[in-house]
Amino acid sequence: MGCDYYIQSKLVIEYLDEADLLCVIYTDLRVKGAYVLKCADYNYNDDMATFTQKFRAELNKEIEKNNYETILFENDLWLKDIYKQTYESRIKREFKQILKLKKIYKKFTAWENN
Repeated sequence: MGCDYYIQSKLVIEYLDEADLLCVIYTDLRVKGAYVLKCADYNYNDDMATFTQKFRAELNKEIEKNNYETILFENDLWLKDIYKQTYESRIKREFKQILKLKKIYKKFTAWENN
């Protein structure tokens, strides 16, 4: 059985290279299926058209709710110590071309399963 919608997450690293050009790395890409767990005001007496309308409204709310960014690093500052502990040494180890970090964030994107 398929899912109702998908949620994609990725880590985005913006940095300056040796030529002082802004570059972007996308890593840690994950896609997972998700379901509308409740249908607002569902009633067993609803006809299929009414149920479908309520379901689509709830699906659109879930998709909208799951399109966002979480800033981890910006303006030379880690927003939380746990972000620094999690990512700083890994970035230095895996991405040696990075000379100056500009911004790091997790980007979440959701879309309907057609």
